[in-house]
Amino acid sequence: MKLTCYQCRNTFSDEEPFCPHCGAIRKENSAQAGVRLVQRFAKGAIIGTVIGGGVMLIVSILVITYMYLFKDLAAGFVWDTIKIYGGIGLISGAIIGGLAKIVRQLVKEE
Repeated sequence: MKLTCYQCRNTFSDEEPFCPHCGAIRKENSAQAGVRLVQRFAKGAIIGTVIGGGVMLIVSILVITYMYLFKDLAAGFVWDTIKIYGGIGLISGAIIGGLAKIVRQLVKEE
């Protein structure tokens, strides 16, 4: 999102803590800060969901292969394993990705 500087009237990114043109410090609106925090969490959660789901899909395939080769593979175990590991990957990936995006932004701002 683009912001307009209150001093020089040029536009700049909302990621910047100050105007890159004149150096004016951006005035912080607490409502906008909350919305930006949620937007950052959502972006990180989407990326984390994709990565976590993919990793856990691979893990579930490895578990199924192991159970098939070395143990008795029970009927219905394959689909249940994919659902359980996939769900764990999606949820944990979303949480970790969202928090990582927020922490990364906080470290970048300091």
